[in-house]
Amino acid sequence: MGTSVLPNVMSDLLELALNETEKAAAEPGVQLDMSKWYLNRDGVCHVCMAGAVMRGFGMVPECTVEAEPYMLTMSVDQRSVVDSLHAIDEMRGGYFFSAAHFLGIHIREGSSEWGVLERAGYMVDEGVVPEWEADYVPGEECAAITTYREIVSLLRTVGL
Repeated sequence: MGTSVLPNVMSDLLELALNETEKAAAEPGVQLDMSKWYLNRDGVCHVCMAGAVMRGFGMVPECTVEAEPYMLTMSVDQRSVVDSLHAIDEMRGGYFFSAAHFLGIHIREGSSEWGVLERAGYMVDEGVVPEWEADYVPGEECAAITTYREIVSLLRTVGL
């Protein structure tokens, strides 16, 4: 893949997305919504994990319209950035093999990396936060931020 302003190491990319998501959640006028990349709804900017990265890195204009990765306003290798944003979205959903594919990472079946990606996917599935809990994020199901932070550490054990 080409040069990107985003890391191409899975753990670094996921950690960046978590940091940007927490920053966005603390901003007035921003609401986390895992069902939308980047959308203004009634004056509130709704972002998912990848949308929080788009917002934090100034990849889209102010939140006045719905935006998805193909609408970026950056002068970088756009395909690489778009692939990284899709990888973030796949990791949020627990699809770590798909995220690796978007990042151009080839995982050999049966390898320790393979096992870690399987475990990470299970962790997201097991960690989906019910709607009534405080750590719930509206929109599509996702795990708690703490679960994703544990996954970052797990990915690093095998250099991903």
